[in-house]
Amino acid sequence: MPVLNGLALDDAGGLIEKSKLILGEIKSLFSADKAKDTITDQDPLAGSLVLEGSLVNLVLNRKPDTQSSEYLSGTKNGNFFRYRTTHGLLKKHIRVCLTGLTFSNDLLNEYVKPGKEIWLLVPNEKGATLSVYEDDELVEIQAID
Repeated sequence: MPVLNGLALDDAGGLIEKSKLILGEIKSLFSADKAKDTITDQDPLAGSLVLEGSLVNLVLNRKPDTQSSEYLSGTKNGNFFRYRTTHGLLKKHIRVCLTGLTFSNDLLNEYVKPGKEIWLLVPNEKGATLSVYEDDELVEIQAID
């Protein structure tokens, strides 16, 4: 398992992918004595023996907020988009669709546990829109600048 602490989220995600691992849950926890928007904790721990395809959960030094979704710092390939599903007892059907002038693609289309935080890397497509559906109901639209 590589060392991810201190890296930016996009750098950590690239290293996880390069190591043939899978990015798992990303939590936000703010600590004033650490660099903002960097990884402060990881599971499994650095140096641990892991199998190819293992999930890697991260803690990002960022203030948690009450909004359900937001764009985070941009990367070379796009922006990170965060969405938290509503609470409840049953899994929610979440579909996130990116639509442009000549295309429409689902970035996510799956059932997700209630209250779970979802992170997606959204490509930089000027003029496109990102639509979020929860249980087939449109809950949010954001323009990509």
